[in-house]
Amino acid sequence: MRNVKWIGAIAVLCLVVVLILLPDGEVHYGLLAIEEDAIFTSSPVHPCPPGMYYEGTYNRAYFGYYSQEHKVKVRYFDEDTKVLSDPVEVWTSWGHSSSWSTPLLGDDHASPAVIVLQHQTGGNAVHNGKILAAAAEHGSPVENKGRLETRRSTYPEFSDDGVPDTSFEAAVSVRTTAATYIVLWELNDGTVFLASRLNRVASKSRHTMYAWTSTDAGASWTAYNNGRPLFDAAEGVDDTYYAMAYPNHDNTGLHWIINRYIYDDNAYTDILYLFYDHSDGKWYHTAGETEFALGDDYTGMDLVYESKKEEGEGDLVYGWDIKDDGSGNPYLIYIVDERQEGEPSPGDVYRANYSGGSWNTELVLAEGSGRFWYVSGAVFDPLDVDTIYVTPADGEGNGALVAKTQLQKWQKDDTVAKAEDITSGTAGSNARPVAIWNAAANNSLRFMWCYITHYEGTPFTVWDSTIYSYPSES
Repeated sequence: MRNVKWIGAIAVLCLVVVLILLPDGEVHYGLLAIEEDAIFTSSPVHPCPPGMYYEGTYNRAYFGYYSQEHKVKVRYFDEDTKVLSDPVEVWTSWGHSSSWSTPLLGDDHASPAVIVLQHQTGGNAVHNGKILAAAAEHGSPVENKGRLETRRSTYPEFSDDGVPDTSFEAAVSVRTTAATYIVLWELNDGTVFLASRLNRVASKSRHTMYAWTSTDAGASWTAYNNGRPLFDAAEGVDDTYYAMAYPNHDNTGLHWIINRYIYDDNAYTDILYLFYDHSDGKWYHTAGETEFALGDDYTGMDLVYESKKEEGEGDLVYGWDIKDDGSGNPYLIYIVDERQEGEPSPGDVYRANYSGGSWNTELVLAEGSGRFWYVSGAVFDPLDVDTIYVTPADGEGNGALVAKTQLQKWQKDDTVAKAEDITSGTAGSNARPVAIWNAAANNSLRFMWCYITHYEGTPFTVWDSTIYSYPSES
């Protein structure tokens, strides 16, 4: 492991007052409350991306989330006017749990991925600037309760020749059962790549990733890899995969961070990596050095971190984020919880990157994340792989919350100490941070997170969460 200096947070903002008193959309102490009833999926994967900036006629950040009203909503923040739009209800009666009998509404795994189309050509060019959203439920096998759908806005940038119009076209159904988690990206030639984890569809994995592509700006979808999984379990291993993907520096491919889950030990385990090169249609280890055969198991992927596999002991590891450094090199964040007498401890936050023919791993912060129970996390700054936002534990929490966590900014800096306590002394969990894709240095919304005051876990339908956004320092 390389010896790298990471500098911790020092400047405190009065977020306790902000969280209690800040009304929807008001800026106070530099923090913006997006919505009181709102949550991002985090298990630990999140929709890729939860939101992004797009500068066309307007300069706006578009993003989506899930609410206790069982609705998937999209909003935008206008960078020039500093106005937060009203929420647009894209899906209603959405978010069934993964139950095999009577799935319940309200499962927080249902937040969407949101992109803005900008690489369409020919007859599809009329769709550039339109918002494309994708949402899945939580893998239920019950018909129309494990759905995967996409919807496209009627007009580019929610504007009909200058007249505001936030309507969406009819939903396009991709799956009616078994779907959960979302990856949605438009690549440089206008191909839209959609992926979702399917429950008990693959021949070997309990859950693994499948994909679809669209060449008509999301109007229709074609099964990728002839409808077979992107990767599967090894024979005789009871595995599940969690996966996220983000584009490389020139938008010609996708970096993937993959997390195994072994049911026999109830353990999140191993951090794995793959790269999809859209220019030649192949999958590789380490950004192009060794080809991966689609449908292969984890042994054909890059092993970035190997867990200690001791039944009931060892460690638990969670993949949280992946980012390109601007030169094609992948950077990953993962959190390792050491299990002691079967119980995990607060997690150590690590960053890994591939360069010089090998993976380099750096400890960012020991016990830098609360014990994982859907209320912790770590994420890269959207512009800088040397800046990470983490959620260290702050007290034990309680049965309905599990872990009280704060939010801190950590920076790799070999000479100057600079960082920030974004929250301090709050009673709940500052958790599930997500970056706003394509943010510029002068944009007001760099990343968002959930402030969770009540969370009961399975079946993930009882929670109280507000989404906040952290502005840039510029």
